[in-house]
Amino acid sequence: MPLDAELLHQARTAKARAEATDAWPESDLARTEFIRALRRLHLAGGSAHEIADTLGLPHQLVNDIVTVQPASSRELLSCSFCGKKQNQIKKMIHGQSKHICNECIDRAHTVLSTVGATAHTPIATIRQVDDAEVARRCSFCGKHGRRVEAMISTDRARICRECIELCDELMTEGPYYSLGKDHLGPA
Repeated sequence: MPLDAELLHQARTAKARAEATDAWPESDLARTEFIRALRRLHLAGGSAHEIADTLGLPHQLVNDIVTVQPASSRELLSCSFCGKKQNQIKKMIHGQSKHICNECIDRAHTVLSTVGATAHTPIATIRQVDDAEVARRCSFCGKHGRRVEAMISTDRARICRECIELCDELMTEGPYYSLGKDHLGPA
């Protein structure tokens, strides 16, 4: 199946932007756009191999970005925001060091939509990041709070609005998906 032309155009544009900029915060934003464009191509049915060949990228890089990573049956992950195990929820998304379930993604939307709103879980209170916490990083993409539009936080994990929006897109994938650190080369 050929790659979706519109998504391919978006990926090429994002790739060019990512390669053309070295200045922060533009470089991080361009890389994030590029990663999202690759994931959208994959979600639309493109194989990692096909995407890599078409865009002239290393196969392993594209594979690392788009591949769903099944969780080990020996180790059940738990949501860093509510504590539920992956066998208790519909979907678990893994970030750099934390995990978020579909239920907490819904909670995140609620907290972000109303100033001062909070959501309580068995292990934490989810709240918007305030000015005192803007230097803290998103547990999923690694961006500082001052470099994102909005972020929610508990005492143990944080997730920015961009990562929440990407989680929304990934809800159609299998029960476990890894966002990992968004980068175009070795960490």
